[in-house]
Amino acid sequence: MHALAAALVLLLTGSLDSRQEVGKPVRLEADAKPIEADLGHAAPFVHDMDGDGKRDLLVGQFGDGRLKIYRNIGTNSAPRFAASTWFEAGGKVAHVATGCCIGFTPQMADLDGDGRDDLVTGSFMPGNLFLYRALANGGFAAGEMLKAADGRNLNGGGPEYNVSETDTGVLVSVPFLVDHDGDGDFDLLIGNLEGRVVFIPNEGTAKKPSFNAAKRRLILAGGKPIELPDGAPGPVATDWDGDGRTDLVVGAADGSVWWYRNAGKPGAPEYEDGVAILPKSRAGLERPVEPGAVPEGPGARAKICVTDWNGDGRMDLLVGDLWSEKAGPDALTREENARIEELKKRRGELTRESSELQAELGEEAEKDSRFQRIQRILSKVDQELAALEPMPVLHGSVWLFLREPK
Repeated sequence: MHALAAALVLLLTGSLDSRQEVGKPVRLEADAKPIEADLGHAAPFVHDMDGDGKRDLLVGQFGDGRLKIYRNIGTNSAPRFAASTWFEAGGKVAHVATGCCIGFTPQMADLDGDGRDDLVTGSFMPGNLFLYRALANGGFAAGEMLKAADGRNLNGGGPEYNVSETDTGVLVSVPFLVDHDGDGDFDLLIGNLEGRVVFIPNEGTAKKPSFNAAKRRLILAGGKPIELPDGAPGPVATDWDGDGRTDLVVGAADGSVWWYRNAGKPGAPEYEDGVAILPKSRAGLERPVEPGAVPEGPGARAKICVTDWNGDGRMDLLVGDLWSEKAGPDALTREENARIEELKKRRGELTRESSELQAELGEEAEKDSRFQRIQRILSKVDQELAALEPMPVLHGSVWLFLREPK
């Protein structure tokens, strides 16, 4: 079934396929309060971070490009979470570049074969991928950029994968590590700004990966490249229907979530046309809720995690999102409106200068005094704009969808 037709059937009938139906959304809480990703773009992942045998909850966010860790003080079949702490690496709170439609997007996997799960995340322009290696003492090393075999930075763009090229795919990268080709090591799947999912093979080993970006290709479903609405998809490789083959489940920027069933063979996946698990969201930036209200389900910018949440043997769905709440009806004077336009113009100029320096200096940009000065000025401009504009309040929640009983 074509993706558009699948979404229409779901809208009209509320049902598509018993293999993908989920229950009603539950907004997750921690420390008796709703989980909140600062400035939205919540990106969940489940992993035992403290080695106590219980799966904790990781939630990436847009605000400062940081990652929150919620320790599980319940059980694996009935999780209950304490208040969050920040993810630290190299002795500092870790952060990545954010913008447009992406914050910190965590995944855990043992990328160097030392028996400890490392942490990877994507980022905004130029869409670099970051690796935080797990240490023997339970901590994490400072972040490093994942490199291709030729030494260049990996991202979700085309063959040139260079921010100076006119390839919008490089602007956003949402990675997922999985042995896609069945050779015993982790390959890369990357969602990019164009709504595509890119495959990059690992031609090294499980202990020493070597990602050959020259052999990158688009993932196909039903014989056509996957293309998700509004870009920046978050791919997850998982056996969604329990048939022993690894499918793709992908969150889209419009809030929809899609299942691509694998009908291929081990090491040679062949994905069928997408089936909608969740339709396009009714919430998001364009439809803010009233002050003090909460949407009935996830908003836009769906970033997902697939896990057996309640231990019943079936994969459940976590959806991180972005939704907005109307601000109070504060009237602005003519002078305030004029100042807002002036600040917006200045912000555009500073953003262009910052992007040019990043393109010129790459990962050394953050150490450059010119870049640091621009960021300080941008922060002040943003603070003044936030104080003047009656902007909607941005939120990021994590929603749980349990699978319906068979």
